[in-house]
Amino acid sequence: MPGLSPGTPGAKEAYGISILREDLSIQIPPKAFRRYNLADNESVLLTSTRHDERGFAVMNLEKAKLSVF
Repeated sequence: MPGLSPGTPGAKEAYGISILREDLSIQIPPKAFRRYNLADNESVLLTSTRHDERGFAVMNLEKAKLSVF
């Protein structure tokens, strides 16, 4: 299983904690926002990690189109 090694291909990266708001929106941590070249009001795909980890992965549209999603 990959460790937390930012910048290493295939490794997991943690950027912070986001709270799910009542309107079901979240704020993506600024460092992750910059890392994935996201723009204001851009749609992102949140994919779950393994159920026992209770985390999410963020993909921008270009990466999502290249994936199984």
